[in-house]
Amino acid sequence: MEPLKTNTHIWDKVNNWSEELELLKSIIAQTELIETTKWGGCVYVLNGKNVLGIGGFKNYFAI
Repeated sequence: MEPLKTNTHIWDKVNNWSEELELLKSIIAQTELIETTKWGGCVYVLNGKNVLGIGGFKNYFAI
């Protein structure tokens, strides 16, 4: 799995949650998780195992 090279949020289809997703990413960046792209969105892995994903939707954003 290749690390995500851009700061775009693929799962933020309506672009309502950029600030919130950046905050989540900044919190996650303080951990040893590695950001990758899987299934068209940001997924974080540890030791080759999927740990969490983040995304923005029409009415909410989620982990």
